[in-house]
Amino acid sequence: MKTLKGKSNISSIFSNATKIASSPLNVRFIESDEDALLVSAPIKKWKNATDRNRIKRVMKDAMSKWEKPLIGHWALIWYGKNIPSSDDVLKLLNKIKL
Repeated sequence: MKTLKGKSNISSIFSNATKIASSPLNVRFIESDEDALLVSAPIKKWKNATDRNRIKRVMKDAMSKWEKPLIGHWALIWYGKNIPSSDDVLKLLNKIKL
């Protein structure tokens, strides 16, 4: 699973993507030939860098455990009040209907 990079790719995910899920996990998706993942925990919500990094690590782990195929560009943004566990994120991902 590649990391989504590039200003044009990231801006297109926020302007043209389909918003699949909402609070506390925001999932955005664009169909593409290549697979890439963007994981984010907003600095306005999470001031401590270690908390942001932990959240990103947990979300990447949950995506690797997710049974559905990862095709296209994906963005996962965590807006929750608490640091999630991998199981919490996985439960939210399983609720998504593609």
